[in-house]
Amino acid sequence: MVDADQTNADDRLDEAGQQVKVRREQLHEATRDLAATLEHTASDLGDRLAEVRRAIADTRDTIDNHVREAEASDGLLAQILTDQPAFASRVEEMRREHITLLEESADLVEASQTAGSVDELRDGATELIELIQRHRHRSAELLLDTYDLDLSAND
Repeated sequence: MVDADQTNADDRLDEAGQQVKVRREQLHEATRDLAATLEHTASDLGDRLAEVRRAIADTRDTIDNHVREAEASDGLLAQILTDQPAFASRVEEMRREHITLLEESADLVEASQTAGSVDELRDGATELIELIQRHRHRSAELLLDTYDLDLSAND
């Protein structure tokens, strides 16, 4: 006989795994798009500042959505604390990284509004991409340790 509590936990895990994959893919796409926009503008003689501004704003929106979903009262971080309380310090590290991502992306959006060229934004955008990539890597490790999920797509 199948235990109903175990079935519910397995269903939650499957749902969480799918949500994680979607959020990770969204972050990956945002960084890929921002990097591609920066790369494209480097080889183009025309001023593509508006394009870079839009890519930066899109990346900020993606980060905001990621943080809001992950940190919701029924979000993945809360679920990890429920399922693996021993990982509380790692969850707190994810939360600190979320704060950093939000702050850095907000600063970059603000800088993009007054920048006179793409070159003024390139270093900050590259740094944000690197922060996101490191966060994705650390979150994948946490999720693998917690749930043994297959998160290999796009890594």
